[in-house]
Parts: sequence; structure tokens; C-alpha cells
Amino acid sequence: MDPSTRVHDVILLKDERFLLSMSNDLSVVNFKDLTPVYVKRMEDVGLMGVVSKDEKTLFLAMDNGEIQLFNVDDGSLKGRFQAHEAKRSRYSNDEECIRDIQMATSGNFFVTASGRDNLAKLWDTKTCQMIHEFRGHANALHSAKITSDEKFLLTAANAEANVRMWSLKSGVFLGSFFTYSQINTIDMIPDGNRVMLTTAHDELFLLNVNTISENFKGVQAGKAALPQAGAGKAGKQNKPGSKKAPPPSQSKGGNQSQPTPPQAKAGQQSPQRAPRAASSHSLRSIKPSKSCIIL
Repeated sequence: MDPSTRVHDVILLKDERFLLSMSNDLSVVNFKDLTPVYVKRMEDVGLMGVVSKDEKTLFLAMDNGEIQLFNVDDGSLKGRFQAHEAKRSRYSNDEECIRDIQMATSGNFFVTASGRDNLAKLWDTKTCQMIHEFRGHANALHSAKITSDEKFLLTAANAEANVRMWSLKSGVFLGSFFTYSQINTIDMIPDGNRVMLTTAHDELFLLNVNTISENFKGVQAGKAALPQAGAGKAGKQNKPGSKKAPPPSQSKGGNQSQPTPPQAKAGQQSPQRAPRAASSHSLRSIKPSKSCIIL
């Protein structure tokens, strides 16, 4: 191996082999004698990857924002698609690229997190079509983890002292768990629905995801669609006793509602306000308590 070659990721396989992503090289190596099965030269730099449940396909995140699909047995390229905004320069920092990728337990979908567009995205492994886009972090994402029961997604970003929880089924933002300093890493514990966090102040949090989710029961997953960019800026609801006259689209029966969006029909009852993905102010948030252990 060239001493100047950087090893970006190592993936262990069940048949006593492991995958190596090294700059522009992709290789499979026998675990017993460390002899390479093959070494393939790639057009772009591979950063990190996950394998399908049958270990036949490698989904490799590239430095240009693509996900490229490789045959694990021979290293041949099977396909590619643009997952996040393209990286403009090879000399940019890693935060310009895809910074995390994780396969769900079932193998039916995987998630990516990007430092360039500050988004996490959920993908179907068979069609490579995007299922949900998780928008809301103001800084570069570095972690996106799917819980073992595949109900929730946890995300964290640079310079943010909170972990965001999302419904994996609907894409709805449920709430935030706040710590005392910036989140450095998120790791799921494979033997249960627990998560381990590390922070910039050398703290370690062990959280029970099910307990945390109970604090966000006010937001019903699946009842609201994920807001698009710019959503959540609608006017506030009129409060009882407000001097402002109710909007013309006020529903019958005296119930006050927010102004009807341009696409809504006149006289139609306004829908229940959806949770905003860009802010957690209108949602419940929690701080370290009995739901976690600080080590």
C-alpha cells in the first residue's frame, strides 16, 4: 500500500473478508492472510460505505456527493446517483461531503448525512429513490443514525448541543434532546434501542430511545407531512381576545384557525398546523434527566 494513501473506511464481511476504501482504490482483502482478492481504481474518492444485507452490493459515498454501487465480489460499478450537493474542490474539508451513511437493520433502506447541504436523506436500497429529506439543522451534519426498531432517526450537526429525533416512517421532526456541549458522535448499541452520545466536554450519555420518544408524544408521527424549504412561516393563530378580526376563512362553530394558504379553497376548514422542521421552538425539548445516564 502506498504510504500516502488514506484509508477512509473498513467494512467487515461475513465470509472472512473485509472491504477497504482507500482514496481512489477499492479492494477486498482476505482476513486470514491479508492477501487482496482484488484492487479496483475508482474515478472519485470513496469516503465511507455500507453493504446490502446479502453483502452483494456496496453503497459507497463519494467525495463528489454521489452514492456509487459496486459489486462486492469483483468490484465492478453497478450504478451511481447524486445524493447530496456536489463537492466543488478536492481540497475542501470533509464537511463539504457526505459525512455519515448507515444501513437499516432490515436492509430495506439507508440514510446519508451531508455537511454541505446540512441535510439527512433516507433512500430505498432497491430503487435508490429518496424516501424522506430531513431538513432543520443550521450547521453541517456529521451523524445520522436509524434506531434498531426502525421507528426513529437521530441526527447531530457541528456546533449544536442537541440531537434531533425524527419519525422514520413519516419524516416528521419530533423534538430535540439537549446536552451541555456540542455533540461529537452518535452510536447505536446493537443489543437494544439505546444510543450513546459523546460531547465536546468529554461527556458520555447513554440514552433509552423509547424513553426519550415518550417526551415527544405531542407530535403524532404520520399525521403531518414534512414541510418543504421555507415552510413553517405561516402567520400565527389568533388568540382568544385578540383585537385582530378573524380571517375570512374562519371555520364555522366559532373555532379560530390560521389564514388559509393560497392553494386552500375558500370556506374550507384549515388543517391542523404541522410541526416545523426548521425549528424546535414550537416542539417539546428535554434536557438530561432520568431518561439518560451520564458517565
